[in-house]
Amino acid sequence: TAHLLGGIAILGLLAWLALHRAGSTLAALAWSVVDGTPRSPRYRSMGEVPARTAYSDALAKLLRAHGFRFVGPTTCQALMQAAGLTNDHLVSCHRHDTVRRLGHRVRP
Repeated sequence: TAHLLGGIAILGLLAWLALHRAGSTLAALAWSVVDGTPRSPRYRSMGEVPARTAYSDALAKLLRAHGFRFVGPTTCQALMQAAGLTNDHLVSCHRHDTVRRLGHRVRP
């Protein structure tokens, strides 16, 4: 298992290096999917918050096209949430407006 995980890590590193050699970055790829503007859907219930979106589908496809493996739309949705590309806090959450405002200052 460790050998397999090591191989996966090396493939990811090689994809990352190729991306940088081509003059791009992971951040640039991710932000390109949302056209450089953080998404701020206004979800009102947890049932509305998707595990994947058209944006995370596009990011997963783009990453795979650049040689990254083991990246799917759900993983990409989590990445987009963590990196501030999408604000999936419910509108009733005290963090929603704060994160929305921060998102407009964080650009690639």
